[in-house]
Amino acid sequence: MIACFSSGKFNSDNTGSVLEKLLRAMHVSFTGLQMYWLNVAIRKAAHFTVYGILSALFFRAWRGQPQRKRWEWKWALLAICAAFLTACGDEFHQHFTPGRTGVFSDVVLDTTGAIFAQLMIVAWTAQRKIL
Repeated sequence: MIACFSSGKFNSDNTGSVLEKLLRAMHVSFTGLQMYWLNVAIRKAAHFTVYGILSALFFRAWRGQPQRKRWEWKWALLAICAAFLTACGDEFHQHFTPGRTGVFSDVVLDTTGAIFAQLMIVAWTAQRKIL
């Protein structure tokens, strides 16, 4: 899915026009600048969220079947590293995709989402006293 969203079909111009049509259908209007920033905010929130979910899935994969312990640092670090490497690969791919740009700031945002997900997992397990 990440590679699909990295295609030219999901560049900011295309997502912006879809967003504008959706808002127009709901009788909501924004200025051009407001639409631009709304599109940017949604796209950046998507980066953060998708890589957070990916990190949680990587964590679950390394944890395997629940044993005595439900959380370990190595699982969380592996999940963050895997999400980081995926983000690097995604931005590298976008660098060569027409209509897209690969930027390191998106890798930072993606990794931040991955770290946030791991913090939520550790907070949830600590709250439930299942570390």
